[in-house]
Amino acid sequence: MEPVSTLAAGVIAKLAFDEFVKAGAGETAKQSVGGAIKLVKHLCDKIQSQFKGNAQAEAALAELEQQGTPAALEKVTEYLDLEMTKDIAFAGEVQQIAQQIVSIQNQSVSTRQYINHVRDQISIETNNNQKYAATFASDNAIVSSITEHVTKVYPLWYGTNRKPINPKDISNGYSGDRDDLVHYGSCEVAVPESHKIGSTGSSWWQRLKTLTDDRLKLDRSSLNLLDEAGFLASMKKVLDQRKPNERSVLVYIHGFNVSFENAALRAAQIGSDLNVPGIMAFYSWPSKGNLRDYLVDQNTIEASAHHITEFLLNLAQNSDATKIHIIAHSMGNLGLLRSMQQILSQAQSTSLISFGQIFLAAPDIDPDLFKNLAQAYSQLAERTTLYISSKDKALAASGIISNFPRVGYFPPIGIFNGIDTVEVSNVDFSWLGHGYFADARDLLQDMHELLSNNTPPERRFGLQTVKVKAEKFWVIGR
Repeated sequence: MEPVSTLAAGVIAKLAFDEFVKAGAGETAKQSVGGAIKLVKHLCDKIQSQFKGNAQAEAALAELEQQGTPAALEKVTEYLDLEMTKDIAFAGEVQQIAQQIVSIQNQSVSTRQYINHVRDQISIETNNNQKYAATFASDNAIVSSITEHVTKVYPLWYGTNRKPINPKDISNGYSGDRDDLVHYGSCEVAVPESHKIGSTGSSWWQRLKTLTDDRLKLDRSSLNLLDEAGFLASMKKVLDQRKPNERSVLVYIHGFNVSFENAALRAAQIGSDLNVPGIMAFYSWPSKGNLRDYLVDQNTIEASAHHITEFLLNLAQNSDATKIHIIAHSMGNLGLLRSMQQILSQAQSTSLISFGQIFLAAPDIDPDLFKNLAQAYSQLAERTTLYISSKDKALAASGIISNFPRVGYFPPIGIFNGIDTVEVSNVDFSWLGHGYFADARDLLQDMHELLSNNTPPERRFGLQTVKVKAEKFWVIGR
């Protein structure tokens, strides 16, 4: 390997912000590069400290933390090059640390041969216009040099009308294309000991700083495609082992811009955080998983409603579960609303079909459409709770696109017969304000209380009543 002093800012930036990703695979690799891990963190801290006070350089670091892309790394490289040119002492310090990292690298070449993850080749241009190839692990690579202790494997059952990527090998997962039938199956998600309530995993940058990989990971080899009878039989087998009051199923229906894998991760996070006593399931409709495809997803969720109906009816009628609870998020609420209306119209006697708790989180639905169809919830569910926020930027944007406000955004406040409206603006800390249903501890506690005891809002801890003329809603987090 070339001396660091000739490689300048480009390679030093790569060592600082990527080396621990490519450092090894497995426990043997971790031990071999253990000395380099501390040096890499020291190098990162040194660069971060040097950038303080330079707003543009700090913004470049923040972008790298959020995106972790080669393009973001190039921006950091440019500012690092400027700082090294201006401050010779700083340049000497980072070059010395980088050289120590390189020395450890050279001692562990044989260990690094264990790395078999797919890598993308890019080129980084340094200040003398010389290009050096830098290798970046794919997003799916497990960061072995970060501490990771998986303490449990969380089982999930799913339904989807996505087309399998490879019908002959379901471990490849599901695409964003529509299929004309419901695929039933099960899978497993690894939940690490370091998992934090409300999170499916920290950002790339945070994992670097803490040297801890807290990401939930879908075990693709666990994807199991089942026929309808096999799916229901596997559910019954698990439910039969539960206590009579724990034979419930909680179904998560995701929103816009969500892949099958991300739906599985979020379902596992919700189930784990809520300590669901029965079974956690999810329905994944074929969202394209791309921000540019909002209107495509909107059409697809409408077209998927009858598939969602089939899945929910199967659970309600044939799973032997005592309760079927549902969480719908964002655009997923449109599919659930249509499904509830279909179930209501199909059922000869609504007393034969009954759901437990239904949670409507940040519904991306036209308020007039919702008002016309929402009576289905009060007729089919034990209790329905609507969570809304005034800080939901995603729904604010959707309202602009649709030229009408969305049910999950206020003002105006949405109060509907037979539905408890809870305002949650004060509990969400995400930039978009759209992911509060799974991210905010206060809200998860509220949902847990409902799942456990069906407690009315007047008696739930942390809720305050707000009266609007003859109607009322509740506020959480004040």
